[in-house]
Amino acid sequence: VSNGSFKFDYNDDLQVAYYVSKNINFNRNNDFTIYTRIGSNKNMGLLFGDNSNSGSYGYSFMIDYDGYYALYDEGGNGFGPDIQELVAPATNGNVFINGDYNELRLEQRGNRWIGFVNDVQVFNIEAQPLRGTSVGFVNVAFTQGEADYLQVDWLQ
Repeated sequence: VSNGSFKFDYNDDLQVAYYVSKNINFNRNNDFTIYTRIGSNKNMGLLFGDNSNSGSYGYSFMIDYDGYYALYDEGGNGFGPDIQELVAPATNGNVFINGDYNELRLEQRGNRWIGFVNDVQVFNIEAQPLRGTSVGFVNVAFTQGEADYLQVDWLQ
């Protein structure tokens, strides 16, 4: 997004969530970092590892209006089709509330996933299998969200 933002609204409830992603073929087998800055009126997240053509919906690093962040397996990643909580919803004093923009960063370092909100580490878990190389965003039903940028850096 140049000189603007990406507005992403899901104003329906046909599905629990709506995904939008683009395959960028990042090297998921080595270290990588994904950065974004998002805000919403409900619950929006960074989506990564999506390969919905094969039934794998990747993982979501979510943040909600009240400043709670969480990490989810969106299903189809080798542990069944259902959404699974990997990092339980939590918040801290560095997370902005009321739908304000928050900076999310997810790093894969060796066999770990390290999550940051506004440059403060909020989780460090074992890396999970990635079936795809798409990145993008996810909104839960009736969410109007906005992203300022999305960047992925990786080692070849």
